[in-house]
Amino acid sequence: DTGNAKHILVSWSRVNEAECYNIYRSDKEAAIGTTAATSFKDTTAAPGTYTYRVEAVKSDITSEKSAQSNTVRIDIDTVTNVVATVKSHSEIELKWTPVEGANYYMVSCGEGTPVKATTNSCTFNNLTGHKEYSFEVQAFANSEVYSAKAASPEVTTLVAPIENLDIKRNDN
Repeated sequence: DTGNAKHILVSWSRVNEAECYNIYRSDKEAAIGTTAATSFKDTTAAPGTYTYRVEAVKSDITSEKSAQSNTVRIDIDTVTNVVATVKSHSEIELKWTPVEGANYYMVSCGEGTPVKATTNSCTFNNLTGHKEYSFEVQAFANSEVYSAKAASPEVTTLVAPIENLDIKRNDN
């Protein structure tokens, strides 16, 4: 099961005579926890993709580990506070609140190819004057772990300046 979970609840059927259970996560060789209950809340997983296995324990005897669970993904948070600032007739600067766990961001402007940003800001240049633009920002921990897209408010670039202004004296 995939989703935007922050914690994973692993549950299983009781094993007769089991005193406790060891819980294993796919990124660790050692057990990540032990419980006498038939469920375990994993609050230590960083954003990523995981599977889980459980073994029953009685005294010093452990069962074989269970079959792997379904794959579960913990996503990173969605970007917030996206602000688009018009700098000129051809330039817009975007800034947003950094996302914990994000290694980079993909920023898109309409139909164009997304731009990779390694910080929480990005500037688009060579835009058309007096045109409305909207942007989307998505945080990535890696290519498999990412946030939902966050949209910026629509902004309009300034009117382009007049070029090649020619002034001549007219004595008529």
